[in-house]
Amino acid sequence: LELVPERPADGASEAMVAALRARIQDGLAGQPLERGLLETIRSALPRHAIHSWDMTMLAYWAAAYFPALAPRRFLYPLGSGTLGYAWPAALGAAAAEPDTPTLAVVGDGGFLYGLAELLAARQHGLSVALLVIDDGGYGILRRHQRVAYSDTYAVDLTQPDFAALHAACEVPVRTSSPERLAEDLDWALATQGPATIVLPAELEMFDAASAWSRAATERA
Repeated sequence: LELVPERPADGASEAMVAALRARIQDGLAGQPLERGLLETIRSALPRHAIHSWDMTMLAYWAAAYFPALAPRRFLYPLGSGTLGYAWPAALGAAAAEPDTPTLAVVGDGGFLYGLAELLAARQHGLSVALLVIDDGGYGILRRHQRVAYSDTYAVDLTQPDFAALHAACEVPVRTSSPERLAEDLDWALATQGPATIVLPAELEMFDAASAWSRAATERA
């Protein structure tokens, strides 16, 4: 294949990218919780870390906003929309690259699909940090139903006691908060074997008509 010749920097493209990023940052200012969680996660992960995302509210944000700093590091079932994907995928990645820091980000509903894999992770000593965003159900579906119908149906779940569940599986777990998340991520990523962080939070989707969303999807 013919290589594209190197383009000398003229400042114009760099200025355009900087202006676009500034518009996106301005548009995100109204949703500091979601933005802050992504920034905390990105800061906690080394550049070469593997991060696996489920079909959950924060993952939709990540698909649009989370910096992917290296190839084959961002695992996400875009297109297929497979609920429950992130946790087993992260375990597979950890088995393939046991020395690479690995994080799975799931919702509480999606995590229940692969709950038994806690025991597989412990049995095989797979060092994966698991972040469970607990909003008491299928949060993205709840949000869509509220917008479309002003009511919800079959999206709220009766959850297990996550602390007791992990104790039974002999997997360490912490209940976190946005303020403590950085510390808890450092702990989970440094733990030998699986470690779970449960973060109770009800997140919101970004507005597809917002200034930041329009800026992020504009073509030069």
